[in-house]
Amino acid sequence: MHINDLKPFSPQQLADAFNQAFADYFIRMHLTEEMVVGKLLAENVRLEHSVGMVHEDKLVAFILAGIDDYSGQTIAYNAGTGVLPEFRRQGLTGIMYRQLLSGLHGEGISRHRLEVMTQNVPAIKAYERVGFRRTRILSVYRGKINSTGSTSAFEIRQTAFSSLGDIGHYWNSLPSWQNSLQAIGRTAAEHTVMAAFSPGGQLAGYIIFNPKAGKIKQLAVGKDFRKKGVGSSLLAAAGRYMQDVEVMITNVDYADRETTAFLERKGFVCILQQYEMELEPAPVV
Repeated sequence: MHINDLKPFSPQQLADAFNQAFADYFIRMHLTEEMVVGKLLAENVRLEHSVGMVHEDKLVAFILAGIDDYSGQTIAYNAGTGVLPEFRRQGLTGIMYRQLLSGLHGEGISRHRLEVMTQNVPAIKAYERVGFRRTRILSVYRGKINSTGSTSAFEIRQTAFSSLGDIGHYWNSLPSWQNSLQAIGRTAAEHTVMAAFSPGGQLAGYIIFNPKAGKIKQLAVGKDFRKKGVGSSLLAAAGRYMQDVEVMITNVDYADRETTAFLERKGFVCILQQYEMELEPAPVV
């Protein structure tokens, strides 16, 4: 068995390894070749910096590494770690991480981030042994949108992602890596943006969603426009666009009680939670 970067592996080979590694996971996860290509693009995965364990020319373990400027810092993101069942309990995650950290440190990247399901205790312990620490809890919601809600005082219309401008002040918390503006921007053609405008033409809020995947990536309302039905109207507009299918809203900050309470009032149910974990640079002494 030897360690290798992931450049030699095709998207189909990566999909096969991913699906075998997650075949017995807590929730069903299955990626097609097309989905892998989209994931690599959206999460800015660099295969030359990603690592894998190879046994008899077969990829049996891997860490996908995304790299991006996030909140003013260059951060490496674990876009997926998997080990085939028959190769577990051999310390492969630790071996791969040591290789990954060494390679990225040589590129001047020493800050790392990942997400792991709260019930995945073996993985959490493995990451903590590497040096990761839990920073926040992210909740995943699922539900069907009631598309009949509307607010006549605000105009809801589709708009271009590029026209949103500076919207960070609409947030209660920072979006996760997969829901960041950078990730959405890299796959903007797959997303739809609906915006709410006040009678004076001011942006009151917006929702960004992937209609094909049935996923809402961001929903935010300006502080001056809250409790006026803007969020309900945006959600209803997205529901009509997605033809009332059941949708997912991923990685909502658990500490953002305003947003979680809103989603629960709308009938969404939290189906799982993840720890966001970070590995920070060692202090200089």
